[in-house]
Amino acid sequence: MGLDWLPGNKPKPGYETEFRTIVQTLLWDKVAKSDRARVSSGRWSRFREIFAGPAPSEAESRALRQRYDEIGISAYETLNAPRVGYDPIADDWAEQMHAARNIEKPLEVWRREMRGYYVVSLVPPCDGIPFYSNGAMADYVERFSFRGQFLKSCSPVIGNRLLESSYEVKFAPDLSRFGTDLLASADTYARTNNLKMPATSPDDCDSPEGQLHIVAAAGRWCQFWGDRGHFLEPYF
Repeated sequence: MGLDWLPGNKPKPGYETEFRTIVQTLLWDKVAKSDRARVSSGRWSRFREIFAGPAPSEAESRALRQRYDEIGISAYETLNAPRVGYDPIADDWAEQMHAARNIEKPLEVWRREMRGYYVVSLVPPCDGIPFYSNGAMADYVERFSFRGQFLKSCSPVIGNRLLESSYEVKFAPDLSRFGTDLLASADTYARTNNLKMPATSPDDCDSPEGQLHIVAAAGRWCQFWGDRGHFLEPYF
């Protein structure tokens, strides 16, 4: 499967500390060591019990996930993605899909079942919906995910430190800085090798120009989501 980056929820105002702790609990094995040290001390005794013992039980994880959703704002909401049953443009999309896929269910039944579905393909182009994504081909990630696995072929541009860091949870400020670091590494590599930053993806993504395009796209993705308060959830 490899590495995909997901823009995790961002906390609703007033829930920042609780939200961060929930994320650090659920994604403990993907959190940087410095963040583990911060959260495993202080007043969060219940979470310390979880850290000190086995992984959270299924019931505990389910409860934390529910709370995560309750106090979080999703990437869909940040993108203002149209929803079936709420936005006419999404209802039109559902009608077109019903016809294009020759769905046997009556249209009204189909639309009722699809109510609430976010149609990311109707969101205007932006850096938060990257060219390099498994979302267009696989159903386990959404279109706004970034295919971080491509960075493995870009080590000449980003080096080992940034590559290893790409497998760790990054909260909003760190995610924005990570994006800045990625863009700086691409700029340095381009100037050192007398290359121009390609405006579109080259045919050969493993070429120096292809690597530059991947890294720059990754940097802009990180800045887009980090600047809007979301964290990076590495999925692998």
